[in-house]
Amino acid sequence: MKQKNKYIAEEIGENYKYWNPGHIIFITAPTGAGKSHFILHTYLKWLIQKNLEESGNFPLDKSILYLVNRTILREQIEEELKTEIEGEFYNYFEGEISDIDNYITISTYQRVERQLIRGKVQGVQNFLKKFQCVVCDEAHYFYADSNFNTNTELVYDCIRNEFNEKIQIYMSATLMNVEGIIKKRQPSYFTVKAVKDPNCGPRFVGPMALEQNRFWHYGKTVQQNNENISLQIPFNNLEDLIELIHDKSNEKWLIFVDSINKGKELYDKLLCSAKNNSDIKMAFAEDDIVFIDAKFAQDPKASESVFQITNKKTFTEKIVICTSVMDNGVSLFDSNLKNIVILADTQEEFVQMLGRKRRGDEILKVYICKRNQEHFQRRLNYQKNILEVYNKIKDYSDNMYLRQSDMPQKNLRISAYVNLLSINQYNSIHYDFMLGTQQYFLELLLSNTNKSEGIKSICYSVKGLIDINHFAVQRCKDLIRFYNDMIKQLESDEYAFVKLQGRWLGISDNEIQKLLKEEEEKYRNRVIEVVEDFSSSLTPAENEWYFKHTLRDEMLFFFKKCNLDAPQMSTVKKRNARKNNQSKQEWEKSITKPNPMSVENINLVLEYIGSNYRFRKEKDKFMKEIK
Repeated sequence: MKQKNKYIAEEIGENYKYWNPGHIIFITAPTGAGKSHFILHTYLKWLIQKNLEESGNFPLDKSILYLVNRTILREQIEEELKTEIEGEFYNYFEGEISDIDNYITISTYQRVERQLIRGKVQGVQNFLKKFQCVVCDEAHYFYADSNFNTNTELVYDCIRNEFNEKIQIYMSATLMNVEGIIKKRQPSYFTVKAVKDPNCGPRFVGPMALEQNRFWHYGKTVQQNNENISLQIPFNNLEDLIELIHDKSNEKWLIFVDSINKGKELYDKLLCSAKNNSDIKMAFAEDDIVFIDAKFAQDPKASESVFQITNKKTFTEKIVICTSVMDNGVSLFDSNLKNIVILADTQEEFVQMLGRKRRGDEILKVYICKRNQEHFQRRLNYQKNILEVYNKIKDYSDNMYLRQSDMPQKNLRISAYVNLLSINQYNSIHYDFMLGTQQYFLELLLSNTNKSEGIKSICYSVKGLIDINHFAVQRCKDLIRFYNDMIKQLESDEYAFVKLQGRWLGISDNEIQKLLKEEEEKYRNRVIEVVEDFSSSLTPAENEWYFKHTLRDEMLFFFKKCNLDAPQMSTVKKRNARKNNQSKQEWEKSITKPNPMSVENINLVLEYIGSNYRFRKEKDKFMKEIK
């Protein structure tokens, strides 16, 4: 039997009693390892008790600011505080605590961001100074969301600066990318403050601090446990996925998509597939499916589903399609949820999405997509464009935020956040150069689509000033390395990405190889089954329908096995892309000139799979015969 994940509280033990102002704590542990439970049930209780013992009264200032990256997660934690923790603390403190909100506040990073962007810096500072400790849950947010929400660096710099003399806790199942950036962040980005450390006396925290003495780390890189996970044969496209869902239409599905457009497309196709294709018997009603994205509050149906997920940790629909709005922190304890689909390129996203389903004794079927070189090449080109734009503006940005005073050393770059703290001291910056740089940024934004998209992917603005999000730049560089590596691997192994996803699940390459053999056997049986059902002859139109539509994926699969050249394969791909939602009868009515598959290619596949049949052409007929 595989070893269960160790709860993080066991590893931390009572070390938390020695965390002091200025310390930065990293907690890395898989989903379900009790990270938030430790903070909410153990650490918060100890902080309140410590304050009570030191002052003799219950503290007026709040103990913890608990920040999360998703509104759904915030609502779920707030519900837990009211239904579980408040009563627990009431009993522990003998009725002295009646409202848990007096000691902990749950908020989102985005709420702080919005206030900063609006220039309400003083209000943010007044809010943050009430807390002894900040907990940054799902802290990979600073890195993972940085390319589509470039304000992540702004809120990070704010937290790091305002809590520099307090305790900072960063938690995630996937801290591997963000931890290094936090440790290496330029000290000059933060102001200098002196703090009193009970262990080593007064010292500086900030640019003058010895940063390596600040960091505490618990946990280790996530290794997924594949117990109760059943990885399914990879699918190739949305049409394949829709067919899989129809085959298990009475089971619950959670489907993570990698874009809003992909989610909407899947939602529409699932609703329409049964209506437009008479071969599919099972139809989905609109109440069976819901699509949830960041704008769920504007959609009553999605909003109701989110309420169910937040408060009951389950959902009533058969199929929930969602974007990354639900990829963090949310917990689903639903034994009827047995199918999860993950469309994600990176391990970070993959692990977070998988972790939404808390597993019991039931087997969870995991479905992944087989990606090809073209997919990663498109992603690579997009990231290269971003990096190209960054290289154009890097020096401009760095020079714009050089400050020649107010720092222990000259010519140290400050962050946009620290600049906000002294917004009226433009004379300490190169004011003329700053305006010229802003003009250059605006020209790039207005010049053409590629440069404009690049700017939007790595820059943020505060009170009219533009700065670069360095988390976004690092993520861009990491993705370029990753995409290049995947393209290279896929040149020699078309299943390289499937195997990599298997490793993210804790499944060995040998086990993946067995799964791929099952895929080949499935395709083989499908071809044999369809061919055996044929009558003794096919018309050219029937030939095209069966071999280029019904058996499209199977024939393409075996063409690769038979090393058929690309031009011959492309005719199969091109001819049928527009017919996926048509029935045979609808297609026959619309076709004008059939383009049947050659008997040579048909027989090549039938020979490879060991079929008892072959075909020959006789005038305008394709005759089936026993070998």
